[in-house]
Amino acid sequence: MNISKELLSDVMGIHIYRRKKVAQTSVIRYEFDNMGERRDSFINIYELQNKCKEWAFNNKKEVTSGLTEATVFYQVFDTHYEVWRSVDKEFEAPTEPEAVFKCCQWILENKDK
Repeated sequence: MNISKELLSDVMGIHIYRRKKVAQTSVIRYEFDNMGERRDSFINIYELQNKCKEWAFNNKKEVTSGLTEATVFYQVFDTHYEVWRSVDKEFEAPTEPEAVFKCCQWILENKDK
């Protein structure tokens, strides 16, 4: 599962020093600053997926899903539109969390544009 430490930091609201490799694919492990001390922690990818969707909404974007035969695709919408919303960007991934992380990474990289 790929999520940048910058996005992880922004979504979690803490400074992440680094992501750590883990054999189990359903968790993300990271090292963070806890009052001047570095600590290890982990988060389930589905819990992180939901936090990412909330983070996107707080950044005035909405992440919605759809399915094709082989992949999950997610779209990023601007929440300022009330009736018709145009797609800002669309992403595909083999799993739902990966698609959400890709969407949120794009939002992070385009925040000030």
